[in-house]
Order: sequence, then C-alpha cells, then structure tokens
Amino acid sequence: LGKDMKRVGYYLSEKKIRQLKFQEEVVVPSGDHLDFVLLNPSKPIEDQGHFDVLIFKLNSEFTSVETTGDTEALGIIHNFVHYKAEINPNVVYIDPVEAQNGVMDRVKMNHIFDSLAVQVDGVNSTKSLNVDADSIIDLDGITFPVICKTKQAGGSMAAHEMGIVFNEKDVQNWDRPFILQELINHDCTIDKVYVVGTHSFYDRRTSLKNMLQPPETDPIIFNSQSFKDLQGSLDDYNVLYSLSTTLNIRYHYPIKN
Repeated sequence: LGKDMKRVGYYLSEKKIRQLKFQEEVVVPSGDHLDFVLLNPSKPIEDQGHFDVLIFKLNSEFTSVETTGDTEALGIIHNFVHYKAEINPNVVYIDPVEAQNGVMDRVKMNHIFDSLAVQVDGVNSTKSLNVDADSIIDLDGITFPVICKTKQAGGSMAAHEMGIVFNEKDVQNWDRPFILQELINHDCTIDKVYVVGTHSFYDRRTSLKNMLQPPETDPIIFNSQSFKDLQGSLDDYNVLYSLSTTLNIRYHYPIKN
C-alpha cells in the first residue's frame, strides 16, 4: 500500500453497514485513500493484515458472555483486545473495547451521567432509580411520566423494549429488575455527538414527541428501534404536541480543548 493508503477494518451488524454505506475504497478530503475491509471476528485480526483503524461493535458479544458464558463471543472479544494490546498498539479503535463494555449496563451509564453533571457546568442528569427484585420503590421527588427500561442497554432486541409509565401503580407492577428515568420533553429530537481524536460529529435524530400527563393512561410499551410503531401508539393516546423542526442535519467541527 502507498503512503496515502489507510486500511480500515470493520465489524458491524448488516443494518449498521447499510446505514454507513461502506465502500471498498474511499478518497477523503485530505487526499488519503481509505481501504475498507470486512473483518472475520472469529479469526485473529493480525492474520487479516495490518490495520490503521478498526470500527466495530461488540454489543451482542458482551451480552452473550454475560448471560450464557458464550465461549465463541468471548473469543471474539479477546481477538480485539489482543490485537491492540499485543500486535498493533497504534491502531485506532472506534470505540475502545473497554468503552463499549462500559455502556452496556444502564446502571453504569447513569453513574457516568451523574458524574458529568457534577463535573461539567451546564450538564444535567435525568433523575433515575435502579430497581432490583427486592427494592422498595420510593418515588418521592420523581415527576411523571417516566420511562422504565431493562438494565441491559444493548446486544438484543429485548434491551430496547421499554415503556412510558404515567402512575405509581404501574411502576410498582413493572417486571423487575429495571431502570426508571424521568421522561424529559425534548422536542422530538435527540442529539448525538461522536468524538474521534480532536474532531467531533454532531447528529440530530428523531425522538419522542413532547407529551402531557393525562389523568388515566395505561403504560405505552414500545421498542426504541422502531419509532413507527411507537408513533401509532402515542397518537392513540392523544398526549402529543410540539413537533420539532429540522432533523437529520450533520455538523463537523474541532473540539476546543
């Protein structure tokens, strides 16, 4: 490969590959050529060539190891850890294995958010409760509606099943264990920021519409991966208002240190 050719290995779901529209070779504005290679995660990465960047998600592998002790999934995780630690320490990982593992558990994520709220001015953390099988649920200071979610944050469709709950009785009856979070109206948008080196990428996406607190409403059960199904459920309850304006706009700018 020439000096201006960078090899990028990737291991992602078929859905994510379609969304990102990977091609075999891409020329970026700097003039560098990016050579994209689909990885076989079950084989040692060093046997598949030298890589400058690896883009991968190990959600399902972490879940399989934790829930069933899946040795094949454990081997895949080991291959990524081993390649950077022992073979190519200069490779850029998007995202590092330890960072991915840290956001697979919503309890851990809440601790991260709470820590940021303390350390960074202008950052607020949503009120939340961690509910275990034998927990006494104290909703003092919690404002309805709330969202009830599994503790597992990814790796399976079940991790994306959740419900909008409007009263204490339905919270008490929710299948345990779960995470409860106040639902903050956010104008039908969610802003995601992706950081690579000294650059960040901002992506605005469609989210829940704002909603009111109706007097008597059953929980709204939905899968966060399918907003079309959710939209119909919410419209049936007639609790929505205020559609946001511009969506799906990307910005690119350097991070100020």
